[in-house]
Amino acid sequence: MNFLQNQYNSKEIIYSDLSVKDTVNLYDFDDVVTAKLMIVNRDNELDYVILDFLADDIIAYGFNSKDYVQKFYGKGKIYYAGKMTFAYIDNDQYFDIDGNKIDVDTFVDVLFDYRSVYPKTVTSPYGGILSWEDVRKDVNVSDSSISEAGCDYIPGFSWYGLTGNSYGRPGNYFSQSEFNNNYNLTHTTRITDTCGPTAMTNMAVYFNWLGYNNALINGSAQSTFEWFIEDSNWHKWQYSSWWTNTKNSFVNYAKNRGYSYDITNYDSPSIDNFIDQIRNDRPIYTYINVKVEDTTKPEGYRTWAHAVVTVGFEKFTHTYKVNEKWWLFGWHDKWVTKKEDYFYLRCIDGWDSSNSAQYIKYNFYDTYLASAFKLK
Repeated sequence: MNFLQNQYNSKEIIYSDLSVKDTVNLYDFDDVVTAKLMIVNRDNELDYVILDFLADDIIAYGFNSKDYVQKFYGKGKIYYAGKMTFAYIDNDQYFDIDGNKIDVDTFVDVLFDYRSVYPKTVTSPYGGILSWEDVRKDVNVSDSSISEAGCDYIPGFSWYGLTGNSYGRPGNYFSQSEFNNNYNLTHTTRITDTCGPTAMTNMAVYFNWLGYNNALINGSAQSTFEWFIEDSNWHKWQYSSWWTNTKNSFVNYAKNRGYSYDITNYDSPSIDNFIDQIRNDRPIYTYINVKVEDTTKPEGYRTWAHAVVTVGFEKFTHTYKVNEKWWLFGWHDKWVTKKEDYFYLRCIDGWDSSNSAQYIKYNFYDTYLASAFKLK
């Protein structure tokens, strides 16, 4: 809970009651607990952190997230496939954490890819996050502290959630399962993996909130999603042209809606690129790429990827002392002060948590592609 307490202190959040409300185990298919959701009660607001035991890191956290953490109850065993991907089983059918049906093969592939990236066995998971040292347990440290070194968000978002009403009702961004289920009811071609068009549509929903009244096609998020599916040729997203199609689709969308636009594309954005665009009030279509070893491929790996919308960032500085030993006519100790910076991206994640104040760790992923896009 030290991690959250440092956040409260840096944000000058005053509270009278703070306690661990609950912890939820997250499993792989071998019934091994590979991650844990810790829920913290702060004056009747619920915050959370997710600790990935295989990666030995806090991979995500969120504030004022009662609706989000409630999704982890009443579902029996919850399976975790890394990178903020969850599912549960009911009557042999797989559902995402929102309760929407998902493709079994897709989730199973993602879970096994995750275990191949982090193949070690977990035998004694933590009972909860006690301090930052629990995360950095491979380092013999003392005087450990976390300080917030900077944060910013595009208009409409804050550290804890949304600052205003968006399309239809407060915080109504969408998950891909919601879009997919509606699409599959009326089309013969079924769709499953649509994180890209979902992220693009959530950006259109955001522009609508900003007052661009023609941002949504037919005034509908669903119609806008289906337009992006067709215009970006998402049915063939596995092909190498998908990234070019995605970038072109943003341009076509702006022209279709009668707006001019600003767009900056990155093939490998740095954290400074994200910070610059956020400070210029641009939402960022963010494509996260994870490499998985595969000896059957000429390059020796294959990739698993996911698209989100980045709407803010937080930077933390971890200051600690390390006991270093050296030899000079006998062993000697010396405590050396170290500093490490940690960056988290504030995201709208179309997998299952579009309306939560969710942060994902920037350097937890292998590579990024990004388009910072804004209507004018």
